[in-house]
Amino acid sequence: MIVISGLQSDGYLIDNPIWVELTNTVTDIRYVGVIVQNLYNGKSLSEFRLYPFGNVCKLNLQPIAKGLFSEPQHDINYNSTSQIEIPTNANKLIIELEFNYDNGTSETRSIEKTFVRGGDYSTYDLLANRMIQSGSLLQNASIVPRWIGYPIASYHFTNEKKIVKRNLNYTGLTQHAFELMRAKTCDGAYVKFLNSKGGYSYWLFEDWKNTSENDYLGYTTGMRDITDLGSEAEFEFEAFTKVPSRYLGLMTDLIYSKEIYLYINSGSQGKDAWKRIVVKSGNKVEQKRKSVAYGITIKFGQVKNYNPALIW
Repeated sequence: MIVISGLQSDGYLIDNPIWVELTNTVTDIRYVGVIVQNLYNGKSLSEFRLYPFGNVCKLNLQPIAKGLFSEPQHDINYNSTSQIEIPTNANKLIIELEFNYDNGTSETRSIEKTFVRGGDYSTYDLLANRMIQSGSLLQNASIVPRWIGYPIASYHFTNEKKIVKRNLNYTGLTQHAFELMRAKTCDGAYVKFLNSKGGYSYWLFEDWKNTSENDYLGYTTGMRDITDLGSEAEFEFEAFTKVPSRYLGLMTDLIYSKEIYLYINSGSQGKDAWKRIVVKSGNKVEQKRKSVAYGITIKFGQVKNYNPALIW
């Protein structure tokens, strides 16, 4: 009898290992052929073989699932009263397994599961596969902070294994809770970022500064002149905020995020209102016993296509 362990549930997080064990309690396995296809975008991995050790084949699906996911699509609709699906962050994969046995026979199994663009760093259990439960609020906090005048939404994992976005004016049966925060400045830095649950979180930084830096490449000398090789340009954006302890998990998600947007509140519309930025190395979020609020500074890199260097 075929036994497949590790895929009994659904909503698996692709930023954690996803271990699967394949065996047969009756017949000796020669090898297992595996084909994986993403049903959302049609991407697939050609057949590969797993060979058993002690009649057990082991497979980590994490790198395969990550490789088959689509690029994120930045949804900027904050007016809809209906929930909006975010299909690129939760994809269904079908895993085709062909068990080939030493006695010359074979049999197949097909498994369809949903995988989520996120991960769990809250536990030290290295063996259990991580997953999102249906009905979950996709945020590393129990409530969604919001500031007047800034776009906001909450994100949920539905019973149908889909990630949906619900704006502030959502009129569905299941309402979601927001906490109104006090804006301490009229010119703060508002960011949106992919969080560890597969949804998006938002935060308003009270203060910020821009820094332009250079990395000088030197020069070469000739008989009568020098050639200046110029500099590589770096543009840094540093933001400061004070975060209540109940929202500290959002800051941890932010320094690990690989999809971050800065809101440009200057009359821009649509995609032009959001500027893509990246988090820089060396950021820290420290949690202290009995602290109720934390001062947080995070450094970002600004993405520009300016290259004044003579060589690259």
